[in-house]
Amino acid sequence: MRPPLVKLGAITLTGSLAFAGILVATTTAQAAPDSGIVINEIESQGGTPGDWIEFANLSPTAVDMSGMVVRDDVDTDSYVIPDGTTIAPGAFFTVDQLGGTGVTTGFDFGLGGADSVRLYDADGTTLVDAHTWTAHATTTYGRTADGSFRTTSGATGTPPTSSPSPHRLRRPLRPPRPRPGAGPLRGWPSTRSSRTPTTPTGPR
Repeated sequence: MRPPLVKLGAITLTGSLAFAGILVATTTAQAAPDSGIVINEIESQGGTPGDWIEFANLSPTAVDMSGMVVRDDVDTDSYVIPDGTTIAPGAFFTVDQLGGTGVTTGFDFGLGGADSVRLYDADGTTLVDAHTWTAHATTTYGRTADGSFRTTSGATGTPPTSSPSPHRLRRPLRPPRPRPGAGPLRGWPSTRSSRTPTTPTGPR
């Protein structure tokens, strides 16, 4: 599981990190949409501390997500990302469901077995990214290298479990940790460098 990255200020990440094997540096934040922000992983059942949604910045520049709106399949279920939420290139940002241990800020609606996650620009109407499913995943739904979503079968989800916070900034992609007795994770290379991680070719 990925440990949280160092945060400067409330929820702002700066510095340099590797993504898809390329070292990139933080630059001035840009506005969404068309910013490279995507939904990267979704936990809709049995998560820690509850349901959670992970976003990734695939662009080469930092992105300001302030004011962007997260919804499920019901328009009235919405969560506005707080001001000052800036995501560095290649970094991850996770929002938790309220009600979990240590969670004081997050979305107040649960994700169902047949549901959606939709991310809108700060205007509340411009769709940035979305994913819909018809049943809970075995563990989580994760984005693959081709942009599609698959269940991360045989593995746990990948948010950090220590020191939970409502907004988490995380390291570049690493393979999930297999459950005891589970077979090899599909699509992940057998060895990986912690300094120059590569883009996965299978489910997360």
